Amino acid sequence: TWQKFSPIETGQYSISINTLGTAFSRRDDERISNAFKQMETNRLEVAQRLASNNQFSSGVDPETGFPTGYGEKQEEVLLYSFLSAYTGTDAKEQTLSPFRNIPVPNWRVNYNGLMKLDAIRKYFDGFQLSHSYTSNYNFNGYQNNPNYRFGDELDIDDNFQSEWLYRASTVSIQESFSPLIKIDMRFKNSVLGNIEFKKSRNVSLNFSNASVVEQHNTEFVIGTGYTIKDLVLPIKIQGKKLKSNLDIKADLSIRSSNLTMMVVDGDATTSQGARIININLNADYRVSQKVTARLFYNQTINRPFIQTSFPNSTSTGGVSIRFTL
Repeated sequence: TWQKFSPIETGQYSISINTLGTAFSRRDDERISNAFKQMETNRLEVAQRLASNNQFSSGVDPETGFPTGYGEKQEEVLLYSFLSAYTGTDAKEQTLSPFRNIPVPNWRVNYNGLMKLDAIRKYFDGFQLSHSYTSNYNFNGYQNNPNYRFGDELDIDDNFQSEWLYRASTVSIQESFSPLIKIDMRFKNSVLGNIEFKKSRNVSLNFSNASVVEQHNTEFVIGTGYTIKDLVLPIKIQGKKLKSNLDIKADLSIRSSNLTMMVVDGDATTSQGARIININLNADYRVSQKVTARLFYNQTINRPFIQTSFPNSTSTGGVSIRFTL
């Protein structure tokens, strides 16, 4: 018969979830989110549920009001409070396991039904709305605790040890609206246009110092394009002047990002953040089936939100020739 000799189990785990309920969670002047505040509130309910499932837990700490062995910063208390808060789940209903059995569908929607309206058809040959949402919960680098056997083992803080070594793993939620809303337009005069707004949030739980790091990104993009058909250049190749389409595109994006670390029962610190403006201009001219010439200009303007960083700007431009074999 097969026997298990190694007490070590490791792995990577990721599953799609729904964090839409807290996607637009507000933050106060110190950039502490309402979702994080809810996580702190959820701890007592989660601790009481864990204690009721552990026969070795008895009594309540008179100083904190938490069950003995399941203090404010016990690893399982932090994890399940974190998951219930950021998924918008009642702490009484939160599954007390780091693993989920059923993934929640993400989605992407494209809609061009507005072309049925006369007011739209009058000015546009194409008009499409797009929306996309993804959210994933990651439990990476997990490893079982070889010291955990019966459930009565305590750590140096007199909290019950967990079945998993959470301090050695990474727990995070990655959420993205890419896009939250996008409008693609093709005008009657063949001019292309697009307007797009993106939003993302990356949240990670750190067990070593009982903290949550939130990184928020928003981006607004506006672009346009136009094709000049059969443009003739005063350049001859094999006795013939060049004649091809010239594709012109221009994009402007404004992206804001910030990273804030919030310590449980502590303060919040914003260590990164900036507003970044990107300007992209390019024109492509197909010289032949295998050769394309491009004229381009790119500029990036970085305006940090924190005083320890300095604003900067970079620009590039030139001509490139692309060969296709």
